[in-house]
Amino acid sequence: MPIDAPLQIYPFASAIDTPLPKAEKTLSIMRDSCPEYIPVPEASVVLPKYNEEGIEQWHKSHGAWVN
Repeated sequence: MPIDAPLQIYPFASAIDTPLPKAEKTLSIMRDSCPEYIPVPEASVVLPKYNEEGIEQWHKSHGAWVN
């Protein structure tokens, strides 16, 4: 993880047993350091490194952030 990455965010305990919505898409990250023989899931978004967006920013931009 990049040094300037936001602090890790951990879920509320109640979120662990809560049904989650179906994922809109899947990401295949760190492909630059992955052997070529490892398959990429069909329709997966491929990223060579970690996503620039932190977990907090992702949740906020997708309307999934809970204060």
